[in-house]
Amino acid sequence: KHRAPGRSWSAPTWMPGRKRRAEAMAEASDAQEAGAGDVVRAHAFVSGKVQGVFYRKNTVIQASERGLAGWVRNLRDGRVEFAAEGPRAQVEDLLRWCRIGPRKAQVDDVEVSWETPEGVSGGFRQLKDG
Repeated sequence: KHRAPGRSWSAPTWMPGRKRRAEAMAEASDAQEAGAGDVVRAHAFVSGKVQGVFYRKNTVIQASERGLAGWVRNLRDGRVEFAAEGPRAQVEDLLRWCRIGPRKAQVDDVEVSWETPEGVSGGFRQLKDG
């Protein structure tokens, strides 16, 4: 399609998954400030082809975009382990992403346990292998 000069295309808000990153982050921040949603902590083990495919790096990016705190690391047995803490909706959204992972990953299973939030801060980071 032809666009008028100087006009850029942006996805309509009714298209799922097409919000701009800044808008999604602002909404998450607003929801957190307003106290929307319980704060939860998910501790997960991801199995499959999840090492050597930038799974940890992408988990840090995905969790940070959702305003979550926590960590991710590789395990010696080939799995990836992570803990994510924040508003329930954002944690559940991260878990949905984790079941797919980055392009080169092949996720076989995501084992999740819900824990008492620890009130961690400082963002989401990658730890040394465990």
